[in-house]
Amino acid sequence: PEGELTEADLPADAFSKLVTHAGFGYGAFSGSIYNGNGDYTVTQVTVLIAPVAPTKGAEASVNGKEYNIKLTVQPLGKGALSMLIPSDNTLEYSWKVVKARGYKTR
Repeated sequence: PEGELTEADLPADAFSKLVTHAGFGYGAFSGSIYNGNGDYTVTQVTVLIAPVAPTKGAEASVNGKEYNIKLTVQPLGKGALSMLIPSDNTLEYSWKVVKARGYKTR
């Protein structure tokens, strides 16, 4: 129906305009995200979080897990990311935003 918003994975060019600054502390993953798109509202990001293997330095372990973070970041706006990390006594993690969802606003 007309006027209904359709949420979908962002196309590659729109995804590349997301800028994320985040990290870990006190059992949580948190930070900020900037939506550099003028015509997409972001409604969710998927973050791959993996423990860093001590013997491989900064390389991520293959035991990573994807987490979906619901949010609303308007076009050309900034939003907050925050999520508790299930404790497994790992001291270091690597992370990467691997996917984002949203809808076209114009």
